[in-house]
Amino acid sequence: MKLKKYLAFGLAAVMSLSLLSGCGGSGGSKSADGEEKVLNFGCQMYDDGALNFAMTPNGAWNAMRYGITESLFKFNDEMGTEPWLAESYTVNDAHTEWVITLKDDIRFSDGCEVTPSKVKESYEYLKTVADESSANAEKYLEFEAQITADDAANTLTIVTSQPYNDLPGQLAYPVMAVADIEHTEDYTNGVIGTGPYMVNQFNGVGVGYEMAANPNYYEEVPYDKVNILFMGDASAKTMALQSGQVDLVENITNVSDIQDFQDDDNFTVDIATGVRCGFSWMNLDGVLGNETIRKAMIMAIDKESICESKTIGGLYTAGISVLPSNLDYGYDELNDPYAYDPEGAKKLLDDAGIVDTDGDGIRELDGQNINLRYVSYENRLLNDFSDAHTQYLK
Repeated sequence: MKLKKYLAFGLAAVMSLSLLSGCGGSGGSKSADGEEKVLNFGCQMYDDGALNFAMTPNGAWNAMRYGITESLFKFNDEMGTEPWLAESYTVNDAHTEWVITLKDDIRFSDGCEVTPSKVKESYEYLKTVADESSANAEKYLEFEAQITADDAANTLTIVTSQPYNDLPGQLAYPVMAVADIEHTEDYTNGVIGTGPYMVNQFNGVGVGYEMAANPNYYEEVPYDKVNILFMGDASAKTMALQSGQVDLVENITNVSDIQDFQDDDNFTVDIATGVRCGFSWMNLDGVLGNETIRKAMIMAIDKESICESKTIGGLYTAGISVLPSNLDYGYDELNDPYAYDPEGAKKLLDDAGIVDTDGDGIRELDGQNINLRYVSYENRLLNDFSDAHTQYLK
């Protein structure tokens, strides 16, 4: 039987990390036939691969994405909040007092039990590094919040000075991960968490990690070892997957590569719905300071065709809001005041007197041809503008 290679898209906790220290583990794991099951995972390196969830947003994402840390709550595929390390919660009518019950018998990878006191300690740690941190933990839970741990009742009570509409959603963010603060010595590359995997060895910036199954995990762990291999771009991931260097990659963005993998029975492609949005912005100076031209431009853009084009390949869905359509806020009830309507766009311009007066096929404003420039980015990490493309309004 051929081993199917696997591509994953979207943001998910794929692996997890911690160091064996402190409370002691319960032993390693092996597959039923005694052979080790190993997964080689090729992924992008962010923030030098650091895992310090309290210091930077990328460090928090790394720790959870590699399977190192987990939080009290998580987002499901419908972007709703559900318990993770928590079992349940109650909230008062003012939405200022939240009583969270933890799941029983959850342990860190070092064997220490996850108690309400451990969770409180993890949240309190965020305050100690706040001045040096860019993770901005206070954005998710105010530092003024009063946290009370009742280990006997297995509950954590959080009382805030202001109402939180959805505190579980705030606590689901990777910065709010729960770690064993008492026994973690290396926050950069060795946070102790509750996830399915823990770090055996950090192989260096630009290289990756050697991970092992967490022997104390509360569910079955699918692999005995996971090797995280840092790769620079989508092309490198594609070649590594095709050559057999890796078994799993994430976020290949080249549409033609995705199509090739989808057409090959040796590969499995998983595309998950996310909340990342792509925007086009208008400069309100110059010619686009004219409101009629702005409205006509929006009405002349066929967003559906763009999203279905070979370049986008259906990876984005056309939208009419600054928020993605899969969030539960009544998107289906919104009306698009400037839906695609090229003839309507032309009429808007005609009615405003923005017409072609000299017969060269280009409309003028105040006697000057309407000259628009559109700037696009190949990658959101680029610092410089790409070449600008000049378009004329006809």
